[in-house]
Amino acid sequence: MNQFILIFLTLADEISLICEALKSKDLIQVLTALALTKIDLNKIYPIEKRKQGVLHFACAHSAKDIIELLLLNGCNLNLDDQDCCKPLDYSMSGNNVNIDLNLTL
Repeated sequence: MNQFILIFLTLADEISLICEALKSKDLIQVLTALALTKIDLNKIYPIEKRKQGVLHFACAHSAKDIIELLLLNGCNLNLDDQDCCKPLDYSMSGNNVNIDLNLTL
């Protein structure tokens, strides 16, 4: 007899799952996290004590290929966070300075 285990994730769990995958910079982990969650990629969430979108977080913590994946999945490059900053502002202020030039072309 096959048994199925249903796992219901809370919104906070889904956000954590996606953020950990983004921090890993592993494309497969990000794809898996996106498949397992129902996060609206163009919504502002409380992420690490800031109200920001998934793309904001990715621009600060992830690799270029992952950010491109998020954009291909409909992330809004012009979404404002709690301070009216765009995702590319995060890449320019973080460790991903090279991302902003490539994504705007």
